[in-house]
Amino acid sequence: MTKRGYRVATIKHVHDEGFTIDVEGKDTWRHARAGAKAVVCVSPKELAVIRKVSTSKYGLEDLLKYCEGADIVLLEGFKELVGRNPLVQKIIAVKEVKEALEASSLIEPVLAFVGFEPLNAMALSLRAPYIIMPDGLDELTNMVESLLKEKGPLGEGLTIYVNGDMVPVNPFVCKIVRNTVLAVVSSLKGPIIRGDERVTIVIESKLTA
Repeated sequence: MTKRGYRVATIKHVHDEGFTIDVEGKDTWRHARAGAKAVVCVSPKELAVIRKVSTSKYGLEDLLKYCEGADIVLLEGFKELVGRNPLVQKIIAVKEVKEALEASSLIEPVLAFVGFEPLNAMALSLRAPYIIMPDGLDELTNMVESLLKEKGPLGEGLTIYVNGDMVPVNPFVCKIVRNTVLAVVSSLKGPIIRGDERVTIVIESKLTA
């Protein structure tokens, strides 16, 4: 997808509860131990943000806010979070037909199944194509790209999340809301709007005593 000009972000789910990218004894580790809620580590070729927070209640929106500017976000894992989300297409890696059939009954929608070995005739009962890798990489990429093109030209989309759930928006509403938001932002002091910007608005409601 990157070679085709798309801006790609990835999110990896790590099941190990003890996992951390922070290294005990390093300065970033000491900063967090001293009470810093967020630690930003900046090097000449990399920037990392470490937040000491519980992610058990994180929704899809909470994750996607870290991928601002991406045309496509690839998630690895997160079956419990997006397994049956109708707006998130799934690519399922399998080793045998039984595994594919079981996943097919638990996860939807499925864009494609992928694997490294041919499956037997039972694979014909799958409700999505089975693609042998790595030879089928271009075919799979074409399928993903077709989904992006269905949403219209890059930079002309609109995505709305409410409490972590994506809300479907038809093209007519998308155009009206997008143009309205850009018009409002253009009236503010500072930003110069050309029409191809990505604008992120977060509305939070907090209960008060």
